[in-house]
Amino acid sequence: MPPIAMPLSEAKLRTLKTPGKHFDGGGLYLEVTNADGYYWRLKYRFGGKEKRLAFGVYPTVSLKQARLLRDDAKRQLAGGADPGELKRAAKLKAKSDSANSIISVADAWMAHAGTKWTPTHAARIRAAFEANVFPALGSRPISEITASDVKAIIKKLEGRGVGETASRILMRIRAVFRYAAVHEVIASNPLSDLVPGDILKPRNISPRAALPVGELPNFLKKLAAFDGDPATHNALRLLVLTAVRPGEVRGARWDEIDEGKATWRIPAERMKMRTL
Repeated sequence: MPPIAMPLSEAKLRTLKTPGKHFDGGGLYLEVTNADGYYWRLKYRFGGKEKRLAFGVYPTVSLKQARLLRDDAKRQLAGGADPGELKRAAKLKAKSDSANSIISVADAWMAHAGTKWTPTHAARIRAAFEANVFPALGSRPISEITASDVKAIIKKLEGRGVGETASRILMRIRAVFRYAAVHEVIASNPLSDLVPGDILKPRNISPRAALPVGELPNFLKKLAAFDGDPATHNALRLLVLTAVRPGEVRGARWDEIDEGKATWRIPAERMKMRTL
C-alpha cells in the first residue's frame, strides 16, 4: 500500500527542490519545475471534465493564501459555477474596466477635441481634470459613475468658492460622457439633465469697468502724457485703436504685422473663437 501523502507545510516548502507535483489536499498542489519555478495549481472537475486553475507563484502566494483560494474555488463549485471561467470573466471585466475608466475616456475625449485647442488651453483642461476629477473618481469605469458622483465634485468646488471653475468642469465632464455615449462606451448619458443652473447657486457677476465714451478724449490726453513703460504705453494705444482683447495684444508678434499695408493679422489659434 503506497504511503499516504502528508499535507504541505511552510517548513517543507522552504526546502522543497524536487521537480513534480506536490499535493496539499483537496486538489491543491505545488508544481515545481526543472527551472526552479514554484506554481500553485488546483485540480478539479466540472461538467465531467478535469480542469486546472492557477493560483500564482510561491512564495509570493503563501501556503495559507493558496488554501484560501482553494476553499473559495470549492465554494464556487458547490454553487454550480466553474471557478476557472469565473476567473477568466473577472480578468476580461478588469481589462474592459481599465480601457473604459473615466481617465481613459477623458484622455480619448481630450485627444479628439484637443485638435481645436491651443497647447496652453489643452494643458489647462488636463490640469483641471487631474486636480479635481480624477482624484475623486479614481480609475472607476465610466459606466459605474453616477450623476450623484459628479454632482458631489461640483458642489465641493462651489463650497471652496470657485463657482466659475465648478461650472466649467461640469460642462467638460458632460462633454466626456457625451463622447462616451456617442462612441458606445456607455449605453446612455446619465449627465444629460445635469446643468450648472440646477446645481450651482446664482452668482453675482460684476461686468468689467468700461470707459464712458464722453471720457475718452480726456483718457487719450492722459495716455499721450504717460511717461511710464513704453511697452505699456504702446499696448494701451493699440487696444484703443483695435479694440482687441488684452491677451491678443500681449501675445502679438512682429510676423503678424504688415507695416507696408498697415495691417495686423492675428492667427486664428490666438483668437478666442479660433477664427479670424
